[in-house]
Amino acid sequence: MRKLKRAVAITMAATMLLGSSLTAFAAGETSGESVGTGASEGHVDKKVTNVVLPTLVEGAASAFNYTMDPEGLVSGTDHAKYENAIFPADGDTGVYFNNGKKGGDGVDKENTVYANSSISLEAVNKSSHAINLTVKAEAVSADTDIPLVAKDALAGATDASLYLGLIVDTEAAVAITKDAVATKTVSVGGTDANFKVAANADKDGYEYRELTLTEWQGLDGNTGKTQSDMDATWSKATFKLEGATTTNKVITSTTTAPNVKVTWSWVDPTANAAPSIAVTTYNNVNMGSAEGGDVAVQVNLGIGTLAATGIASVKRGNDALAANMYSFDSTTKVLTLSRANVLQYWNMDSVTLTVTFEGEAASTPTTVNIILNKGAASASD
Repeated sequence: MRKLKRAVAITMAATMLLGSSLTAFAAGETSGESVGTGASEGHVDKKVTNVVLPTLVEGAASAFNYTMDPEGLVSGTDHAKYENAIFPADGDTGVYFNNGKKGGDGVDKENTVYANSSISLEAVNKSSHAINLTVKAEAVSADTDIPLVAKDALAGATDASLYLGLIVDTEAAVAITKDAVATKTVSVGGTDANFKVAANADKDGYEYRELTLTEWQGLDGNTGKTQSDMDATWSKATFKLEGATTTNKVITSTTTAPNVKVTWSWVDPTANAAPSIAVTTYNNVNMGSAEGGDVAVQVNLGIGTLAATGIASVKRGNDALAANMYSFDSTTKVLTLSRANVLQYWNMDSVTLTVTFEGEAASTPTTVNIILNKGAASASD
């Protein structure tokens, strides 16, 4: 009897264990199903854009201010006018940019350094992807300015002449001329290694963010490094101006040096945007006045695969404006509607012109309507 009770107890224990580990099935069922709910953990866009461009301190002198000395007055007087200033010891080209104060102790700390090239401005790409940086330099000329020539033309120049050049990174200098803007575009790489995928602050998703200094120091080879070391890992591009003059050439007391306007901008080369015109309505256009002026329309040619290369036509209805009635500057991206165009329709209160872009990859070119209103506002024709 004792053996029988023991066998029954073992059987019941085994049955209870089996029942606790398996899904119970109703007697007589021959099939079943269970639907698991699918979920996605999400997507993280591993593209971070952060470009730090040079900024000018309000009230500070431009880094591109310069003084030309084609008559060699500075070197001929052993820099006497400038007292403790420092000038180039060798290879002086006769154009002087203020490079700031010389460092060091005592009086040296107050000395101004003049060099034949400007200080370099720096654009830093703290992005995970590459950008294209474009720098332009143009002469703002006056009739009394000294002639601008190419660098290699200085030696053969018969009259006093000036060379100014734009240098971007390690690229060859581009000469600035009276009639053309010096332009250089360089690619500035991204630094993907300085980013990581992490849970966001709310812990409800993910983000692709820049590493903290501590996280960066934890990478192989970075132990003990500083914030300055991390900053140095970002890709950068520098740009500056250089200058030179003819040697010992006489100028007049009224000869002036051209001003130089330097601009810089960047684009994401992988981005795509069609051409556009932000401001399309121009009010109070003096279409009936002899004092009426040209209308300058700022144009955006777009970027990437959707970009245009220029303007194919400007029309009123089906009638194309003649070439001498408008012009387009591909450098400044300004469409100028000339006096001839404005006056032609001076009897109308409003004129609608259609601008068609060219050079787009799209089969249908982009068109934008521009409205010229004689008064504050009118209905378009």
